Amino acid sequence: MLDNLRIRAFALFVKKYGEDELVRCLMHNKDNGTVYHYKDQLVGDYDKGQTEEEIIEIIKYGMRRNSI
Repeated sequence: MLDNLRIRAFALFVKKYGEDELVRCLMHNKDNGTVYHYKDQLVGDYDKGQTEEEIIEIIKYGMRRNSI
């Protein structure tokens, strides 16, 4: 499971900021148009990051503030 870049980034985010902050960010991002999974797919906006750091930036700020 940790072979997946997105999963590793989410786990690192939780380790650094905690589960409650992850949930807060995901809900905020969802309300602002960041998509976790595209319809009928297992990928979404969080998969656009090429590194763990880029994905964490998407988690923190959503796609609107991120140029990935």
